[in-house]
Amino acid sequence: MNIFKHPLLLRLALPLVLISLCCQLPVHAQSGKFSLSGGGIVNINNFNWSIAGNIQGQAPNILSELRFRQITSAGAWVCGYYAPVKQLHLGLYYQRNGVTDGKGTDTDYKDDNRANPTFQQPFSSNKGYLDIFMADARFIFLQRANFNLGAGVFYKNTRQHFVLLSPELTDLQSSYAARWRGPGLSATGNYMINRNISVGASAAYSILSYSGEANWNLIDIFMHPLSFAHTAKGHGMDYDLKLMYTANTTLSFLLAGMLENMHISKGTDVAYLKNGMQSSTQFNGSGNTSYGIRLGAVIQL
Repeated sequence: MNIFKHPLLLRLALPLVLISLCCQLPVHAQSGKFSLSGGGIVNINNFNWSIAGNIQGQAPNILSELRFRQITSAGAWVCGYYAPVKQLHLGLYYQRNGVTDGKGTDTDYKDDNRANPTFQQPFSSNKGYLDIFMADARFIFLQRANFNLGAGVFYKNTRQHFVLLSPELTDLQSSYAARWRGPGLSATGNYMINRNISVGASAAYSILSYSGEANWNLIDIFMHPLSFAHTAKGHGMDYDLKLMYTANTTLSFLLAGMLENMHISKGTDVAYLKNGMQSSTQFNGSGNTSYGIRLGAVIQL
């Protein structure tokens, strides 16, 4: 099987090649003030949003709703940390995924509470991307021989570009770009099982500003490329569980699982019409649940 014909396998294989090269690094004692890590990652997320018929959230309370299901993406991540003192860690994280699979439904309703659907169109969503950038500062307030606890602050910016496609409607090339960003608080813990194996966990809460921009390419009354936009506020929770194997004083390997849940409250939907007018209604909010697995290597510099 040629992996170059399979984008998901290719995205996973490239970081593994880099990890294999890292294994050839010589062992030297390091100060541990710098660390660089990276590898491959797979994410699966379910995302939905809806709007009402008017700005008061009525007529009906759910006019149009989009649901994206099992959006699968794979890519690579890189992370760097600097410890100016032993208890303080400053870090940067970046991740880039390409979407490989997914599906969804676009549904319009006539009456309240999703009654009397007037339109329902299933679609595929096997294109797009996921970008995540995060900067954080963490303070280790409890340090023991085999475990430590820390707390920190961070700023996270997540952007996901969804594409709506259909084999029946070959001209359908609509897209929706969702962006979540804002500050948060985190708590972390690590436990050394033995000299080579450790486990770690983290939990984080973030306050989010949300924006969404759509290009509904088959709807003639909308402007293009910006057909409508959403703005709202919300919050998110992130959980991370990792297993790390230390090969030597320079090189370690990690396997981590992640879970993220972002909830966005009511906001504003603004439609940009081809005649130059704008129309506003209530954005009912959105929900995004994502989980994934990350594999990588850590180099102490």
